[in-house]
Amino acid sequence: AMDWALTEGGNVGNPGSIADGETSYAGYAGSYLDGAGDGMIARYDYSFGDYAFAVSVEQGVADAENGYAIGFRGNVAGVSFGIAHQEGVAAAAGAENADLTGVSLGYGFGDLNAGIMFASGNNADGSDRELMQLGLGYSAGALSLHANYAEDENANVESDGFGIAAAYDLGGGAAVHFGYGDGSATTTTTTTGTTPVTTATTVDNGRWSLGLSMAF
Repeated sequence: AMDWALTEGGNVGNPGSIADGETSYAGYAGSYLDGAGDGMIARYDYSFGDYAFAVSVEQGVADAENGYAIGFRGNVAGVSFGIAHQEGVAAAAGAENADLTGVSLGYGFGDLNAGIMFASGNNADGSDRELMQLGLGYSAGALSLHANYAEDENANVESDGFGIAAAYDLGGGAAVHFGYGDGSATTTTTTTGTTPVTTATTVDNGRWSLGLSMAF
């Protein structure tokens, strides 16, 4: 229900790419706490006019408690919004659940769409988790362009990066798609002892794709 309610930066006017590189770099998180259990998720949606809400439950593993999420979204004067809270499945019986609370806003003006998403919470061990994403989309005629930026501060790991996507409609159900994403994750560790030593290790990742989609 949280993933349903919030609009991530990568979903703002994104025409899509062959390999989803623009939304799979380090720093981009699109499914929040989903998948912490056995992946069995049931969701109920209800809409009324410009507004809708949803609740969902994910089945826990072994004797761990189930996870759940609630979300609400709507549109006021052309501004779309989403609000959600999620309690993730506990890692084991008796363990604390991770949690996230988030909000997203979006607005379109002419051929341009913009959006922002922010979520904050705690991991099961009590460490902090914060997510932030920005997205822009532009579409005119046969051309569609998209860009996004994301940050994920997860305990002692800080990740950020960006993604871009473009598509050109060739007509007849065919379109050219390009996608690129680049991110880095920095892990900070501190040794214990008489003289503690703090070290930081950074890992970069990037991927791109170019291809043709065809609809018959």
